Amino acid sequence: DTEFRGYNISSDAMISVNLHGLHHDERYFSKPDMFDPDRFLTPDGQYKPSEYLNQFGVGKRSCLGEVLARMEVFLFFVTFMQHFRFEADSWTAEQREQILLGTEGIVHATIEHRLKFQFLRLPSAWPSAPMPTLKRALSKSPPGPVGVPGFGLLPLVMWRTANDKRYRLFLLMQEIQKKFGDLASFRLGTQEFILVSGYPALREMFVTHADKFNGRSNTNFHRFLFKEAGIVGSEGALWQEHRRFALRVLKDFGFGRNASEEHIQDEAGQVVNFLRSKEGQLVDPRDFISKAVANVVTRFIFSNFSSYEDPEFNEFLGKLGSLTNQNLVGLITAFYRFMPVETALALSPANKKQFDAITWVEDLSKRKVEEIRSKYNVDDEPSNYVEAYLQEQHRRGVDLGTFTDFQLVKTIWELYIAGVDTTSNTLGWSLIYAALNPELQDRCHAEIMAKIGKRQASLKDKKELHYCQAFLDECQRISTLAPMSVDHRAIEDTEFSGYNISSDAMIFVNLYGLHHDERYFPNPDKFDPDRFLTPEGQYKASEYLNPFGIGKRSCLGEVLARMEVFLFFVTFMQHFRFEADSWTAEQREQILLGTEGVVHATIEHRLKYKALEPLNQFGVGKRSCLGEVLARMEVFLFFVTFMQHFRFEADSWTAEQREQILLGTEGVVHATIEHQLKAVIRMLETAAIVAAVVGLIVCTYAYAKRALSKSPPGPVGIPGFGLLPLVMWRTATNKRHRFYLLMQEIQRKYGDLASFPLGTQELVLVSGYETMREMFAMNTDKFNGRPTTNFHKFMFKDAGIIGSEGALWQEHRRFALRVLKDFGFGRNASELQIQEEAGQLVKFLSSKDGQLVDTRDFIGKAVANVVSRFIFSNFSSYEDSNFNEFLKNLGGVTNQNVVGLITAFYRFMPVETALALSPTNRKQFDAITWIEDLSQQKVEEIRSTYNVDNEPSNYVEAYLQEQHRRGVDLGTFTDFQLVKTIWELYIAGVDTTSNTLCWSLIYAALNPELQDRCHAEIMAKIGKRQASLKDKKELHYCQAFLDECQRISTLVPMSVDHRAIGDTEFRGYKISSGSIIFVNLYGLHHDERYFPKPDMFDPDRFLTPDGQYKPSEYLNQFGVGKRSCLGEVLARMEVFLFFVTFMQHFRFEADSWTAEQREQILLGTEGGIHGTIEHRLKVTSRDN
Repeated sequence: DTEFRGYNISSDAMISVNLHGLHHDERYFSKPDMFDPDRFLTPDGQYKPSEYLNQFGVGKRSCLGEVLARMEVFLFFVTFMQHFRFEADSWTAEQREQILLGTEGIVHATIEHRLKFQFLRLPSAWPSAPMPTLKRALSKSPPGPVGVPGFGLLPLVMWRTANDKRYRLFLLMQEIQKKFGDLASFRLGTQEFILVSGYPALREMFVTHADKFNGRSNTNFHRFLFKEAGIVGSEGALWQEHRRFALRVLKDFGFGRNASEEHIQDEAGQVVNFLRSKEGQLVDPRDFISKAVANVVTRFIFSNFSSYEDPEFNEFLGKLGSLTNQNLVGLITAFYRFMPVETALALSPANKKQFDAITWVEDLSKRKVEEIRSKYNVDDEPSNYVEAYLQEQHRRGVDLGTFTDFQLVKTIWELYIAGVDTTSNTLGWSLIYAALNPELQDRCHAEIMAKIGKRQASLKDKKELHYCQAFLDECQRISTLAPMSVDHRAIEDTEFSGYNISSDAMIFVNLYGLHHDERYFPNPDKFDPDRFLTPEGQYKASEYLNPFGIGKRSCLGEVLARMEVFLFFVTFMQHFRFEADSWTAEQREQILLGTEGVVHATIEHRLKYKALEPLNQFGVGKRSCLGEVLARMEVFLFFVTFMQHFRFEADSWTAEQREQILLGTEGVVHATIEHQLKAVIRMLETAAIVAAVVGLIVCTYAYAKRALSKSPPGPVGIPGFGLLPLVMWRTATNKRHRFYLLMQEIQRKYGDLASFPLGTQELVLVSGYETMREMFAMNTDKFNGRPTTNFHKFMFKDAGIIGSEGALWQEHRRFALRVLKDFGFGRNASELQIQEEAGQLVKFLSSKDGQLVDTRDFIGKAVANVVSRFIFSNFSSYEDSNFNEFLKNLGGVTNQNVVGLITAFYRFMPVETALALSPTNRKQFDAITWIEDLSQQKVEEIRSTYNVDNEPSNYVEAYLQEQHRRGVDLGTFTDFQLVKTIWELYIAGVDTTSNTLCWSLIYAALNPELQDRCHAEIMAKIGKRQASLKDKKELHYCQAFLDECQRISTLVPMSVDHRAIGDTEFRGYKISSGSIIFVNLYGLHHDERYFPKPDMFDPDRFLTPDGQYKPSEYLNQFGVGKRSCLGEVLARMEVFLFFVTFMQHFRFEADSWTAEQREQILLGTEGGIHGTIEHRLKVTSRDN
C-alpha cells in the first residue's frame, strides 16, 4: 500500500496506464483526432520524436522487444512504400468508421479489411549493382549486394529457385565472389552473411586467425538445432574439451590407422558380395554405400553393425539423409534472427521434417546408450565411443562437468552426420564420375591390377595407386561435398582486412568457389584427374583442395574418411565396371547438379555394372592361400629354368592317354596323374662357356673402370653386386658377423679413405680422426648432403632434419636448436624433468628388487617421456599399452638388419620391389607410418587447443606459432615437415640415449668391481641426495666409465650416411655426388692409434694419473661436424643423471649369463643403431 500524490494506492488495485488518453491529449498533441505526421517534423522537414509518444509503455515494465519491433515496423513499412501503392477506394463510410475503431481488447487490433494495391517496382528490376546506403558506408562491412531492406537477397534466391531448376545457392555465392572479391557481405532476411573465398583469405581467417573465427551461429534456429551441445554446433571450452576427447578416443581405438583398416575391409567385402547378388540389375549406389559407411561408424560408436536388409537400419539412414539434404529455401526462416522457432517450423515443412528426424535419431541413440550402460563395466577397457564416454563420466564422479548424457546423444548424431552422409556421398560422386568417364575408370582399374592385382586393397597401396588418388581428389574438387562448409562466426566484433566483421554475422566458407577458381584449378568445370599428377604420373596433392574444411574446425574424422573413401573406391574399381548408358542428357544434367543443402549430395540415380573377374587360382578373400607369393616365385623360376635348359616332348602319348592326362585327378587338388615326358638338353655346355667368357670380360671392365675413375682404393667385388655376396655369405654363415666389422677390415687394408660398391651403389668409407675432421669439419659444406637413392627419398621424403639437406636442413636445424635453447633443454631448466623420470625409475626398480629385468623395458620408457615432454608437453605411464606399442615401433625403425637394406644399394630399384624383397624393410616403413600417424593426431590435438598468442610450452606449439607468424606463405614450415621432424626427434632422442644407458648397465654388470667404484664415488661425493648436473665436476670416474661405454659400444657405428653436394676432389681422389659416405666411428673408437688395447674395457683411459676426468677429442659418439646430433647436450644430461641414479641406488649383476650369451649380448644388434639385444640383469637395491 503506497501513497502517491497525496492519495493512497492499495496493493490490491489494478492500475491502468491510459496510453490512448495520453496520445489524444490536446496538452501534448493539438487536434489529436486529426491524422497529421507533420506534427513529428521540424519546419525544415527533419524527423523530431516526441517524449509524449509512448506506444511501448512507460518505465521499467515497458515492452522488452521495443528495439526489435521498431526495426520490423520501419523495415517492413519502408519496403511496402518502396514497392507498392495501397488504396481503400471501395470502403463505404460505415466500413471506414468500423475499421478505424478496430477491436476491443488488450491490443487495439485491426479488424478484417481489404486493400487494393499496385506494384511501383517489379522484382525483375532487381539491381545488379550494390545499392550504396548510409548504413553500409558507416558499418565498414565488406562490399556486396544490399538487396531489399528486411529481406536482403531472399526474394532473389526464392525467385531463382522457383524459376530455374539448375539454380543452387553455392552458384550464387560464386557470382558474388566474382563480382565483389574474396571478402564480401550480404543479407538473407535480417541475417548478415560474410562470404570468404580464395585460398589466401580462407587461410588467413581460419588458420592464421583461427581463434577469432571458430564460433558458431547464434541464431534461434541454430540454438534450437544444436542446443549449444555436441561438437559440430558448439564453441568455446565445451567444443575444445569434447573435440579433444573425440580425437583421443579415435586414436585409442586406432581409427585412422591400421587398427581400423580391417573394419573397412570387412565392409568392402560385404559390398562386393551384395553387388554380386544384384549383378545384371540397375542399382542406386546410395543404397549400398551408405549402409557400408554407416556400419564402419557404428562400430566406432556402438561396437555393432547391421544387416543391409534391416528395416530399422534403413529407416535410420533415411532420417540421417534428411538432416543434410535440406532445401535452402526451407531454411529461410533461420535468416530472421529473432523469429520464434515454433513459427519457423510452422512456416517451413522442410524444417519440421528436419527436426523430426533429429528427434528420431536422438531417441534411437538414447536407447542404445542405455543398453550399453546396463551391460558395460566401467573398469574394463572401452571398446567403443559410448563406453569410453561412460568411463569418463565414471572417472569424473558427481561433477560431470560438460560430460552429460545430453551431450553424448548430441555428439552421437553429429558423428553420424560427419561420418556417414559426407563419406557415402563422396563415394557416390566418385562412381558417378567413373561411369561418365569410362576411359578414366578403366585407367583406375588397370593401375589397381598392375600394382596390387586381385588381393584386397590396403592403406599401404596408396603410395602406388597414384591415378586412383588423383581421380578421388578430382571427384572431391568438382563436387565439393560441403560447398559452404559449416557456418562460422566471429567470437567477437573483429576487424579483418580493414573491414568490420560483426559477431552476429554468419560466415560462409566458400569451398565450392575455391575448388572452381581458375586461379588454382584451370578449366575448373572440366573433370580432369591429371591436374593432381606430375608429368611423371606421380600423385601430387594440392594445398588448394580442402574437402574437409580449413583450420581448427575442419572435420575431426578426416583421417578415417580418407581411409574409407580410398579403400571402398579401390575395391569398387577392382571388382566392377560401372556404366551410365541409360541416362538422358537431361538426367545427366540433374544428377550432376545434385541436391541443394548443407551437403551437396547425389540425387536418386541408377548405374549399370558388371563384375570384372580376375584369375583366382589361389582363392578369394582373406582365406586365400597364404603361400601365394612364394608359390608364384617357385612356379615362375622353375618354369623359366626348365624352358631355358630343356625341351619337353609328348610324342609317345596316344589320344586316350592325352585325354586322361588332361583330365587329371579327382580330389581337393586337381593334380596330374602318372605320365612320361621326353626331355632334351638345350646346348648346356655352349651356354656355360659363353657365360664364363662374358663374366671374365665384365670383371676385367669393372677393374679397368675403377682404375680410371680416380676413386679411393678399395675392393671391387662382383660387377653388378659389389661386396653384397660377401656380406650376405658372412651373415648367413657367421652369427658374429657385423657390417661395421667388415668396414674395420677395409680400413685396415686400404687406409682411412676407401671406396667399394654394394650392389650398384658406390660407397666411400672415411676413417681416422684426421680424415674425418678434414672432411666434415674443414670441408663441411661440401660433404653434408644426404643420399639420393630411391630408398632414402622414400624413407625421408626430402623432409625433416636428419634426412634433408641444403636450405631446408639449415633452416629447421636452426629452428630446433633455438627451441631447445628457449625451453632450457641441455641446461638447468630441463634438469628437473630428467630428475622426475629418474625418481620414477627408482620406484619401478625398487619394486623389482632381487628380480631379473630387461633394462631396455624401463630405460626406453623413461627416456621417451623426457623427449615427449619437449615435443608434446606430456608423458605416459610405463604400463600404457599405446606407449609400449609406440616404443616397439620406434625400435623397429633403427634395429634394422643391414642385409635387409641390401635393396637400397640398387640406386634405381623401385621402392615397392625393395619392400617386397625385404620383410625387414617393410617392417621398418610400417613402423615409420605408425609413428607419423600418431604424431599427426597429437599435432591436431594441440592445434585445436593452443592459442598462438600464448608462449609455447613444447616443440609443436613453437612450430605452430612459427606457422602463424609466417601467415599464408609457410615456406618450408608445413605440417608434413613437422610430422617428419617429430619422428626424427624421437629416433635421435630416444633409441640412441636409451641404448647408451643399456650398454652402460651391461658393462657395469660385467665389471662388478668397476660398478662398485662408481657407487663408492657417488656416495662419497653426493651421498643419498638426488644427483644434479653440478655433480659432474666431482664424479670423475662415473664420467670416465660412461665415455668408455660409449667408445666400446659405439652406438652409431657408421654415423648417419653423408653425401658430397657435388662431384668433389678430396685428398687427390674423386668423390662422386652420388656416392654414399660412411663415417667409420666404430673404426675410430677401436683404432689403436687413439685408444691402445681398444677391445679392452678400461675407463681409466679417460682419467689423468691423479684421477681427474680427461675427455678425449677422438671420442665422437655424437658424430663429427655440422651434421652431428643436435640433441647432444640433452643426451649427455640424460645419460649422466640416469646412470648416476642407477649406480646410487642399485647393483646390477649378470651372474646367470653363459659364455655364449655374453658373447651375443656384447655383439648387440645389426642396424643403423648398434642396440642391445634381449638380456636379463639381476637388480638389487642398495637402499635396504
